[in-house]
Amino acid sequence: MKKLITLLAALSIVLSLSAQAPEKMSYQAIIRNTKGVLITNQTVGIRISIYYYNKTTPVTVYSETQTPTTNENGLVTIQIGTGDVVSGVFADIDWAARAFYLKTEIDPGGRTSYSITSDTQILSVPYALHAKNATNAETAQTAQTAQTAAFATEAISAQSVEINGRKIFFDL
Repeated sequence: MKKLITLLAALSIVLSLSAQAPEKMSYQAIIRNTKGVLITNQTVGIRISIYYYNKTTPVTVYSETQTPTTNENGLVTIQIGTGDVVSGVFADIDWAARAFYLKTEIDPGGRTSYSITSDTQILSVPYALHAKNATNAETAQTAQTAQTAAFATEAISAQSVEINGRKIFFDL
């Protein structure tokens, strides 16, 4: 009976695991003031906005602020999607719908007087390049769950299970 409970616990853990892309993006920048001098070991204010163009008008779908500290080389590393939300919901962005752009606004003084701005198109990342190979991720996940559940059902009624060429016997 203990082995059966252990088997059921192990299988429930397997069924609950699923790989998902994180709801955030890594971002790094070298911070310089308006004169081009590195800002080192200081807190800076950053506002990040993700937007698209409706004809010629930019439409912001998500915006957040963060106050990271630069390192000795003027580098900041943040995770977009984890800051203080100004507007929108990061997880609700429909990345497949259109081209998106990233606007960064920086206050070298660590506040919200943003004096340095930059805009760039968000291009493909490894997750996106991998995802284009999945024709229907939801169906694939359902199939994987069904296959695992079928295996679990068979394992519960079996006297033994073979995993990686090793047979495990159960005393039921």
